[in-house]
Amino acid sequence: MKNTQKILLSFAFVLGTAFITHYFFVQRIESQDSNRDVASFGERNSSPQIKWEQKVAEELSDSTTTQASVKPNWQDLLVYEYLSGQYDVIMRQGQIEKMQLQPSMNGVQFQTKDFIEKYGHQIKKFATYKIQTTNDVDQVQLFDQSGAAAGTVQIDRTDKGLVRNISFQ
Repeated sequence: MKNTQKILLSFAFVLGTAFITHYFFVQRIESQDSNRDVASFGERNSSPQIKWEQKVAEELSDSTTTQASVKPNWQDLLVYEYLSGQYDVIMRQGQIEKMQLQPSMNGVQFQTKDFIEKYGHQIKKFATYKIQTTNDVDQVQLFDQSGAAAGTVQIDRTDKGLVRNISFQ
């Protein structure tokens, strides 16, 4: 056999195989998908089907079980906005005890004073505070109205200033 004959036969074989597989797959798919399902991407040529879909959509929109959007609470804003969703929150008896960086995350950088003034009063009850920084740890002493200790907040940072852990006592 010559090279040109081999090439032509190979080309004919590939075209024949493509035609046969396409024919059988398309026929099988068309026979299985004769009716449209809700939210399918098939053709829209059936008037009863479209009316049924409109009726289902109307019933779902009028349903009393549909949830309306809810304004996020301060914990959601803290974890998902301020801390970019990078921290696991450990709670005890409804109070935030510790926030630690998730293993695959880098961390966020913020000023301790800004954090305490924005979210500190919602986490702990205190009147004043005092920040002490040693190495990569910010220790915040919290005081109540009478000047007695109300708790502490410890913020551990990496050498780049990114927050690793935040613990409350």
